[in-house]
Amino acid sequence: MKVNEVFCVEINRKCFLRLLKEQFQRGVKKCLHSLDDILVENQGFYVPEKEKSSSLELPNQQLVES
Repeated sequence: MKVNEVFCVEINRKCFLRLLKEQFQRGVKKCLHSLDDILVENQGFYVPEKEKSSSLELPNQQLVES
């Protein structure tokens, strides 16, 4: 092998490892997000966005009516 061939292989290896690391970190973040969702749903605190706004409005409307 010539010197510049070895150099290219080394650079490619570093680039490949960096890409792998980025992909791995992205995957871990996604995994953690979905784990959070699962935990929140299991504890019963999970409220979809649509229900949040309507449930916040309802008590006020009831107070005004009574």
